[in-house]
Amino acid sequence: NKVVSSNRLSSVIVTFLHCYINEYSFDHYDNTCTLYATNTCFKRFVSNESSSANLSNCIVETKTPSSDLKCAVLNNCIIYNKGTNSNTNSIDNNAIYYTLYAGTGKDDPFDVKEGHNNYRLPAEVTLFKEGTFYQLTDEAKKYLGSDGTEVGIYGGSMPFAVRSNAPMITKCEVAPESTAEGKLNVNIIVE
Repeated sequence: NKVVSSNRLSSVIVTFLHCYINEYSFDHYDNTCTLYATNTCFKRFVSNESSSANLSNCIVETKTPSSDLKCAVLNNCIIYNKGTNSNTNSIDNNAIYYTLYAGTGKDDPFDVKEGHNNYRLPAEVTLFKEGTFYQLTDEAKKYLGSDGTEVGIYGGSMPFAVRSNAPMITKCEVAPESTAEGKLNVNIIVE
C-alpha cells in the first residue's frame, strides 16, 4: 500500500504489475531508484532527478502539489488531477506519450499542442464510470494508447484485473467430522 525509500538505500530497482499503490515516495537525493510499473494505479507519486520511472498503462493521481513526477517515461497512461491545486512545476523532465490528462486543475502537465499523441480530456467529459475501479467511460475510451487499446490500467497487453491470474481456491468444503475409517472428506475447487 505504501512504498517509501529509506536513507540507507543507495540503489534500488522496483517493479510493479497490476498494483494499487497509495503512496510511492522515493525523494531522497542520495538514493537512486529505477521503477518499472505496468497497469498500476498510484494515488500519490513522489520522485526526484536521481531516480527514473517507466510507467506503461498506469494511472497517476496528482491531487496535491506534493505529487512530484520527475524523470519519468509515461506511455499510455492517465494523469488525473482530482484536486484544485495543479502545479506544473511538480511534473517536469518527463517523456510523455499517448497519455490522457484529466481533472480539475487549471494547468496541463504537458503541452498538448506539442504532439506525442497526448490528450486533455474535455472538462465536460467524465473520466471514470461511477462505482467501478478506474474503468473508463465510453467517451474516455476514445483516447487510445500507442498499441490501439485504451489508455490506463485496462489497456495494453496485460490489462488490469481485480481478480488475480494466479490459481485461486473458489470453494472449500470440509466435513465436520471424519469417517469411521479416519478419513476426512474435503471438496476443493481451484480456478
